[in-house]
Amino acid sequence: MVPTSQKEINQREKDLYYTVLSFLKKIRKAGKTTAKEWDEYRSAIKSVAMSADMGKAADLWTMDNLDQFSPDKTQLPPLNDMEYVARVSPEFLSQLMEALYYGMLNPTQANMISDEIQDADPEYVTSASLEELLVKLWIGNAKSYRKMVTN
Repeated sequence: MVPTSQKEINQREKDLYYTVLSFLKKIRKAGKTTAKEWDEYRSAIKSVAMSADMGKAADLWTMDNLDQFSPDKTQLPPLNDMEYVARVSPEFLSQLMEALYYGMLNPTQANMISDEIQDADPEYVTSASLEELLVKLWIGNAKSYRKMVTN
């Protein structure tokens, strides 16, 4: 079913983001995956992705992440003014650091979010709006894999 409103699109993107993140956490903790787990994961992303291409792109992105990214061997780089981010939303800072740790975002994107927060009017910055920005950045990362699917 095709989403009919921006709210529904945002929710589906958020669901896809958290489906991928949950899978990465599970696999990184276990240190391996099985064919059954991959099949269950693919079924889960297929059910939340807005299109078959986006589901395939998320799958490819995940495979690449698991192959190329090793959070346990990576030290998080210094980031722009994370103390300010923590004052605005400690909950979001935790989400941002988790996204970095699991490779959902790169440090440049995290710094961009930090800069956006500092430039924004604090009265309009909410944890929900920051979470939406986080999800949108990852969706953009995954969409680059969608181009590979169609080529």
